[in-house]
Amino acid sequence: MVAELDNCMLGYAILNMVNSEVDAAFIDPNHAGQGIGKKMLYALQDMACVHKLERMHLLASLNAVEFYKSAGFSPIRNERLAHHSGVMLDCVYMEKELSGCTAGKM
Repeated sequence: MVAELDNCMLGYAILNMVNSEVDAAFIDPNHAGQGIGKKMLYALQDMACVHKLERMHLLASLNAVEFYKSAGFSPIRNERLAHHSGVMLDCVYMEKELSGCTAGKM
């Protein structure tokens, strides 16, 4: 999923349909706080609903936890992610149940 304005990419989000994971959701910092991220999550949820997925899950960086909570994701547990650079990143595993989901509603 790509968000664009005037042929300029504002952000992107990826849903892995095989394992129901939101692999990425990034917004250009110059366009943060405008609702673009939530609109992309709505679109990913619509895709998940169409494909009859029961939930979506993700690993949120600590600075993104509140954003995902506001989009209906629940924190499950703290984790550490080994970044390819060798740095260990603290993150939070989060899930959103989609039972009875309706496309377009988060």
